[in-house]
Amino acid sequence: MVLKKGAISQRASYPRSVAFALVAGVLIPSACVIWFMTEAVRNEHLAVQQRLMHVYREQLDKVKKQMLLRWRTRVALVTEIAAQHSAAQAFAEVVNRDLASSVVFCCAAERRGYPAAQFSVTGAPLLSKAWRTARRLEHQKLNFSGAVVVYGQIAERAADLSEVAQALKAQARCLFKAGRTGAALDILTVALAEERFRNTKDWRGRLIQPGALLYALQIMAQSPYPGNVAAMEAITQQLTELLSDYVELSFPAQQRAFLMRQLQTLLSDTELSAGDERFPTLTAEELALAYLESHPLPQSSGVEAQLRETAIPDTWALTFHDQNLTLLFTRAHIAGDIERWGLDHMLPEGTEVRLFPALSDQDATPLLTLSTGEYLAGWQLSLTLKDASWLSAAAESRIVAYLWAGILIIAAIILLAVLTARYVGRQLTLNRLENDLVANVSHELKTPLSSIRVLAETLLNSANLSERKTREYLQIIAKENLRLSRLIDNFLDLSRFETQQQAVTFARVSIGSVIDSALEVMGEMFNTAKFALEVEVYPDLPTIRGDADLLVTVLVNLLDNAYKYSGDSKKIAIRAYQRRRVICIEVQDFGIGMTSRQLPKIFHRFYRADSRLTRSVDGCGLGLNVVEHIVKAHNGSITVTSRPARGSIFKVSLPI
Repeated sequence: MVLKKGAISQRASYPRSVAFALVAGVLIPSACVIWFMTEAVRNEHLAVQQRLMHVYREQLDKVKKQMLLRWRTRVALVTEIAAQHSAAQAFAEVVNRDLASSVVFCCAAERRGYPAAQFSVTGAPLLSKAWRTARRLEHQKLNFSGAVVVYGQIAERAADLSEVAQALKAQARCLFKAGRTGAALDILTVALAEERFRNTKDWRGRLIQPGALLYALQIMAQSPYPGNVAAMEAITQQLTELLSDYVELSFPAQQRAFLMRQLQTLLSDTELSAGDERFPTLTAEELALAYLESHPLPQSSGVEAQLRETAIPDTWALTFHDQNLTLLFTRAHIAGDIERWGLDHMLPEGTEVRLFPALSDQDATPLLTLSTGEYLAGWQLSLTLKDASWLSAAAESRIVAYLWAGILIIAAIILLAVLTARYVGRQLTLNRLENDLVANVSHELKTPLSSIRVLAETLLNSANLSERKTREYLQIIAKENLRLSRLIDNFLDLSRFETQQQAVTFARVSIGSVIDSALEVMGEMFNTAKFALEVEVYPDLPTIRGDADLLVTVLVNLLDNAYKYSGDSKKIAIRAYQRRRVICIEVQDFGIGMTSRQLPKIFHRFYRADSRLTRSVDGCGLGLNVVEHIVKAHNGSITVTSRPARGSIFKVSLPI
């Protein structure tokens, strides 16, 4: 007899060495797989990054070449502008065309530079007697009316336009101090606004007309009157045109920047529109002047022109000694070239290219950097991913494949370990069951044989046995022989079913005759005083198609099992009835019953419900397994319901 899965009904206990080997067989390969997966994921990230860097490096190099080309074009254009225009006009042209943040034109032989570091003094201060008298009346005696008369006389008698203009402006100042605002504004906005004073400068080289207009605006802002806003708007427009004139007016850069800033501040405090759009060159003017204050005029160094950091924060200078000009660039202006020239569109979406000084810090770690060279020596191009997760997404598919492969491998290792554990446990249990089986079967076979041998020897050795005693011994011999035959038949039937050698002869069989034959076989066992049998067979049951002998074996095994576990009551009930197209046969006992944990195992071979309780009960656990095989061979089913101490009901269902 071969033990199979059904025979194993107890939990296996493993030796420590086997358990350790199984655990090690799972943990060590799993740890290796996890390490491999970690390295594979890391390497995949690096591989994706390397592939991206290779592709982006080529594209970033194209951006670099295009940017240097634009810079060469920029320098050539600035040089052309400087050759065709005056310094001031070239300054405005370069700034307005956004070719640089600012520019400084140094003094050349044929024309003055722009902006100049200082005012150019055109003459000595006016210290005539009339001027001294007027100033004494204005500043020392505070006789503003008297000063107005003297300044007026100077303006009438003077032959120089500069002296006339300065006297008129001083007269307007005293008129305002004397409370004659209207007269002061007439001089500032009418007399001094004449075309003849357009390029007139004071002795310090400052244009008088723009200063007079700004003074008029300041007076009007302090002394509002009806129509003030419209008048101020007109004067503002006139002054704005003068300050924006880089062609006809020889404006000193310091004065232009000062007046622009003052006008901008004044407008911000009034209802008039203010804004940097009025003076787009103001920032450039101030930047150029700040550069001239912090840097002396450059001397030729023989070094190729390239950006150099200045003393002004975040400002770089590009000086061309042979052309006497210096281009100034703020960091924002240089970095803005990328977007200004549309170079960022040369790279794929999701990337950002920046231009930054090599030694400066960046907000995000770039994926790739590239030195620029030429004019931009010391600067670098950097390429950064806008969304760092995009790099992970690029490797996502392969990483997912690696992860699934790792999960499947670990699952296979665990499954193999579980199967191995179950197999080893089954083998251990199998060995134990085989040993128990040999002992149990030996006992089951030895007991009836011993009884038969003892009784036969008694009969042979006793010459004067009574007929009653002889018959009693012969009945016991027959009973033990029947028991032995049933045990052997069960072994043979089970063996034939497992090897599929059991021949099933189907014919029309009456259930009543099957029950009668089984009761006839069990008749001697049931003929006891304490035994009660109830048989209930529905009349006119249809015949079924089956093997009569095998069906009798089914009932005999069920009745034998019921008899063994009926306890002292020894009461059994047999019922046969029809349910639709099925004939049902029930065998009920009122004995010890079974628990819910025992029910799933009851049909396993060699299984016995309770080893402690069944030690006194004959059998080796084959009968119910044989019953299950026979019922399945008839395309039927067998079920059991049971409750502890209430008994059990075995129900066989056979198709008609």
